[in-house]
Amino acid sequence: MTTLSTPPVRHFDDPSSWTVDTIAPDDYLFTIPDDALVEILDLAHFFERNPIIIEAITPDDFDIPAIRQFMKKVEYASRKGPRFALIDRLPMDIISDDAAVKIYWVLMSLMSRPVAQTLDGIFVFPVEDTGRQFEPGSGVRPATTNMEQNFHNDNCFNGMPPDFVTLLCVHPAVDGGGVSRVVSLTSVHNDLVDNHPDVLERLFDPFYFDRQKEHPEGEPLTISQPIFSFDDVLKVRLGNSLVRSGYAVKGEPLDEKGQKALDVLTSVVEDPTNWIEFSLERGQIEIANNRETGHARSGYHDDPSKPKRRLERFWLRDEGRRTYLG
Repeated sequence: MTTLSTPPVRHFDDPSSWTVDTIAPDDYLFTIPDDALVEILDLAHFFERNPIIIEAITPDDFDIPAIRQFMKKVEYASRKGPRFALIDRLPMDIISDDAAVKIYWVLMSLMSRPVAQTLDGIFVFPVEDTGRQFEPGSGVRPATTNMEQNFHNDNCFNGMPPDFVTLLCVHPAVDGGGVSRVVSLTSVHNDLVDNHPDVLERLFDPFYFDRQKEHPEGEPLTISQPIFSFDDVLKVRLGNSLVRSGYAVKGEPLDEKGQKALDVLTSVVEDPTNWIEFSLERGQIEIANNRETGHARSGYHDDPSKPKRRLERFWLRDEGRRTYLG
């Protein structure tokens, strides 16, 4: 692979580069076919009769040819197509939530390896409002609040961010909030080439990211990485709020060029012509390429009289160890 320290000032014209006007649901929406649903129901029956910890489950234990064929299409869209996919859907009204999460594990394991999402080795991360408040440097993840989340890449402040972020909707928000958004980062790059070429070079230089106290004791509170990098494909660490808090934690001012680059990047990423949105429904699975797309979520409020919004999240990574730090 060729790693560039200077930006590739060219357009990306492959299927990863899309806007709201050029992408259609058929590009990313995959309905589970009947033969795969039969295998899913068989898996649910197995898991309900055979309790097992989720980390011990491997697809190699099961004869699931229809599921494997279906997931090849989903994986292709996630790696070579628009770089995200939406699976519609697990039949959660007739299988248990526990079985559904284990089936979800099987499906995602056919794409890549689930890896730990916390320092203490948690592989299954519940995305729900815990009532905690996010503050820069607090160690509170926005995913555990009901706050709006701007476009970002998960774990962009770690040495080895996950390749894919996946979400199973167990219960949607009852107020219509928690809407998912996805943006193509190669299209963002194209927009910058066309309209803001003066900021590109700075985005390929390092910034300080706040590590949110998610590191072993004694390690630095920040990590220095570029937002954009290129090693045969464009890879992005999108986390503008973590960059700003990174400089605050470091006790250093963000340079003028860096400030402008962040401001311009934010405006392009948040331009509604560059992203799509959808509401995840019960049983649907969202898969986002974590280095080539950015994802976001609107805020929401739970109703105490109804099931709270809850998603189960997996991180997938092709390389490194399965530990949080990789």
